[in-house]
Amino acid sequence: MKRLGILAMASVLMLSGCLFGSEDEEGTEDGNENEEEMAVVPQVPSSENYYQSILGEDGSYVTGATRGVGVNRMGSRLDLDRLELGLTDLAKDEFSTEDYVFREGQLISRDELNSWLGRYSEGEEGNPLGLNPPLGDGDSEMEQEENSPLVLSHLLEHNYLVEGENGSYHLGGIVVGLSLNSEYDFRVTDDEGRIDFGNATVSEELREQVGTEAAEQVVERLRTSDEDEEEAAAAEVPIMVALFTEESGNAVGAGSFSMVGVAEPGDELSWQELNQESYVFPSSEANENRRPDVEQFERFQSDIQNFFPDYDGVVGRASYENDQLQEITVDVTIRFQGKAEVVALTQYIAGLVQDHYDHIYMDVNITSVSGHEAVVVSEPGEEPMIHVFN
Repeated sequence: MKRLGILAMASVLMLSGCLFGSEDEEGTEDGNENEEEMAVVPQVPSSENYYQSILGEDGSYVTGATRGVGVNRMGSRLDLDRLELGLTDLAKDEFSTEDYVFREGQLISRDELNSWLGRYSEGEEGNPLGLNPPLGDGDSEMEQEENSPLVLSHLLEHNYLVEGENGSYHLGGIVVGLSLNSEYDFRVTDDEGRIDFGNATVSEELREQVGTEAAEQVVERLRTSDEDEEEAAAAEVPIMVALFTEESGNAVGAGSFSMVGVAEPGDELSWQELNQESYVFPSSEANENRRPDVEQFERFQSDIQNFFPDYDGVVGRASYENDQLQEITVDVTIRFQGKAEVVALTQYIAGLVQDHYDHIYMDVNITSVSGHEAVVVSEPGEEPMIHVFN
């Protein structure tokens, strides 16, 4: 898992207008831009190796055709952010940042996405395009929902473009993320209008089955669409699909990717399993599975508490790949007293990061009831960068 540093990302976003597509509360639907008029944001030096982004003919950022859908579909903003940023990380293995530029997805329309995310059902008023399983057996709607949980919660499309001989840009690759529920929360209404709430666990086996089958369907649909010239071009480019498992609704951390598949033109998806895990420090799950790392974090936590009397909490979100700790994002909550104290604490934490975590990527957010106070960003073998907000 490559790093998604907070300070570096913030700097890039301010300079470029936005290198990554982000989904917000207000959904808008944008058509395809004239590729001959497209420009890209300037290249910003960064160890994160970000993609440059396509701009429209008026110089504005090109938002996705399904912008905003994920906000209501996914359980948490942390999951949505991890899905979106993680996809760009995975894409780098197939689509080099030196040869490709990024654009939010334009090939799958909002109406198509909503139908794809629904349950499969037959009949004149059914949904034959639904990628989720049909309702299960049962005497009541509650039992039917419990016996066949919704698995696919969201689908996110990214496009990667290459520059042609005349300076125009054309489609060079597609990346799709399928976000899968680990738990399915639902509600049903009886004949008398009373609402009842239910919950069903989605097994790993069911996630993999539904996810891989849905991925094959998505690839086929992208390749057989011929509504316009660019959609027809989707049949001639590689398509990557990644399966992402969301955390449960009450989790503090974000989910992780479990599988990634690449389909070259004319071929089916070739799958590879990913060994990614996320833990919250401290937590009972982390204590059980990552005890040495938890003990190190507790020493880091104790050092902060001993230095700063008005300390409320230190929580870490740790990411692993192939059983190796890759990065930790830490939230430090303080009772704000004055900027001098914030500066001193920030400098002290930067020193602790060097002492405890000079071998991994680490981001530390220092917040109070007033909002963000400071941030510390560290890369392996480098001195931490700090910034105190005015």
